[in-house]
Amino acid sequence: MAGQELDQRGNWGSKLAFIFAASGSAIGLGSIWRFPLYTGMYGGATFVFSYLIAVFFIGFTVMLAELTIGRHAQRNPVGAYNAIKPGTPWKLVGYMGVVAGVVILSYYGVVAGWAAGYFTKTVLGTFRGEVTWESSAATFETFAANPLEVLICP
Repeated sequence: MAGQELDQRGNWGSKLAFIFAASGSAIGLGSIWRFPLYTGMYGGATFVFSYLIAVFFIGFTVMLAELTIGRHAQRNPVGAYNAIKPGTPWKLVGYMGVVAGVVILSYYGVVAGWAAGYFTKTVLGTFRGEVTWESSAATFETFAANPLEVLICP
């Protein structure tokens, strides 16, 4: 009985849940956080149009390739490439995917620390008075320059 539980793979509860998870993964923090900045800096609608073309032709095709490989192999990233082309260096692509995920998660951890720190500073009343672009930039530089403060989130 215990061996059967280990052999079963998890499935999504619904197609909508999968679509939301895939969309959130594809969009990421960079698109939400930096997208308005770059839109304003690089020409508004022209930038949006070129961004959507890049997302469709690069992001969508890579996502379809990953989904196809995953469905075919029914394994983790390294095992999937090893199952499709055993004995070749293609499993290194799977390792690269795992390493990329770890790097991205470490970045998200730092950003989450910033968010928690700013929330704490707001609750404690650190941001009193007039807030300008210069004072916000100085506050961020001071906060981000101290890794211990980011980890503790005072």
